[in-house]
Order: sequence, then C-alpha cells, then structure tokens
Amino acid sequence: FLGDYTDMVEFLKNISSRPQVYVMAPPPIYTFYKGHHVYGMDSRIVARLIEPLEEVSRATNIPLPISIFNAFRQHCPKLSDKCGWMAPDGVHPNADGDAVIAGLTLATIRGDDRCSIRKEDKKDCGFAHITQTQCKERGCCYAFGGFDGTPWCFKKAAVKFASKEECIATDEQKTECGYAGISG
Repeated sequence: FLGDYTDMVEFLKNISSRPQVYVMAPPPIYTFYKGHHVYGMDSRIVARLIEPLEEVSRATNIPLPISIFNAFRQHCPKLSDKCGWMAPDGVHPNADGDAVIAGLTLATIRGDDRCSIRKEDKKDCGFAHITQTQCKERGCCYAFGGFDGTPWCFKKAAVKFASKEECIATDEQKTECGYAGISG
C-alpha cells in the first residue's frame, strides 16, 4: 500500500501541469453487526488508514491528509450507530456528508494557494536554469512562465489572513492541521 500510494503521489506531482496533490482520509464505515458492515467490510481497517496516509504525505512532501474521517467521527462518534451524513448502507456519504467533504476540501485548497500569483507580482527566487526540485527545496513556487522574463521559480505570496467573517465554521467543517503540543 505505502509503496504504491507513494509512487502514485510522486507521479501526479511530476506531471507537466505540476498540480498540488492532496490525499484524503476516507469517512469511517458505520457498522451494523459485530464490527462488520453488511457488505463484509471491516470498519477497523478503514480507521487504520489514517497513519499510512500521513506517512505518504510526509514521504512525498505534500500536505497532511484532509481528515474526512475525523470530521465524521466528531459528528457521529459511535461507529455502531447510523450517521446522518451517510447513506443507509453506512459506507457512502449522503448529500449532507458530500457537502462536508466538499467544504473541507475547499478550505484545504484555499489555504495552500500561495503560488497562484499574477505574472507581474512574481518575485524571482532562483537562478538561471534552476530545476523544479531546486526551487521547491528553497521553499519557492515553480511554474512555467514563458520566455518573457517572468520567473519560473518565484517567492510564495505573503500569507493572507482571513477576516473574522471568513473564519466562521462548524466543528464538522474544521480539520486537524497539527499535532498534540503544537503552539503558535
């Protein structure tokens, strides 16, 4: 699993459009009979996917997984019960669950969008013939800028803090982005 997933992420990171790659921890399986779902799926296996996904994220230098699993567990903590964000089968999200997933995904993407900068605002961060790897190692953005003098390796945009109105979110819309003991 780890090797294949890591290879897939590296492949996606290196395609010509250089996308920002994210992984997502799936929602839990809500079980109905002695720890197993009616399809024979084991909720404990899905619950154990979070750690390997975090390992893939660290190994490939991408953001930590979007924690759909944690959002669903906070909303519906008992895996042996039915969850209002899941279809009756307990495996697939319903429209409410889909909305939560979409909201968390959007919040994550918006938070990582410091490389989407107008050409005229790009400030050089490299040197002639710098590679994408060298640029990223400097903590900078890399994007083909044409041959008009626009830098291909450029500094990230300054962090733009959200207004108070933009920060209103329910607990279900929030996702973990740190670890125990983090400060600042």
